[in-house]
Amino acid sequence: MTPNALGEPPDDYGALAVSFPELPKERLPAILYRVHQIINEPEWFGTSGDHRWDPPAGAPESFGTCYTGTDPLTAFVEAIIELPLLVQSVIDKRAMAVMQVPQDQRLADMSDPKIVGEWGLDRRISVGDDYDVCQRWANALRLAGFTGVFYEPRHDPRGGGDLQSIAFFGDPGYQPTQIQLIEDEPIPRLVVEQAREIFGLRVWPSTPLPPHPLIEFF
Repeated sequence: MTPNALGEPPDDYGALAVSFPELPKERLPAILYRVHQIINEPEWFGTSGDHRWDPPAGAPESFGTCYTGTDPLTAFVEAIIELPLLVQSVIDKRAMAVMQVPQDQRLADMSDPKIVGEWGLDRRISVGDDYDVCQRWANALRLAGFTGVFYEPRHDPRGGGDLQSIAFFGDPGYQPTQIQLIEDEPIPRLVVEQAREIFGLRVWPSTPLPPHPLIEFF
């Protein structure tokens, strides 16, 4: 049997602002983690439309989204698990940012069970494949005054628990005032090892290309 479609966000942003579950302030971690390509600033709010809470196709670049994890392992797995080939050189081109977020955030809580009966949502809003509806919700929640979304990591089949993801809304591009960078270092070897032990993730060694005969000649 085909499951029912997820509920669409309402046009009444005032009602959404008043009634949609909000993450209690005490559940917002003081420190968050983000894996990013070294060539890009970690305090970057993207608009590509390729990710779950990006701006929708009908409102491109109306806002940007910055994705973080509540622990290093979640940030790492969520950022790299869908890459077509995971080799060491891919990891070497990325860094692990440790970030601090002001505590005055207003985050929509996708882990609250009330989203089921009141808004027609379920776990698919956090882990499903339909990014279009998620992006429409992101736009509506932002217009209702929410500064981001607290949600379940897609790539952890255990579900729930303390390991969660947070996507923040902001102006597109580099926004160092919205999220404070504490440190930005190479991805710890321990995190990669944890990904191997827990998720069975394999990182292949980087194999250099064989020397080209013309290059050798000259």
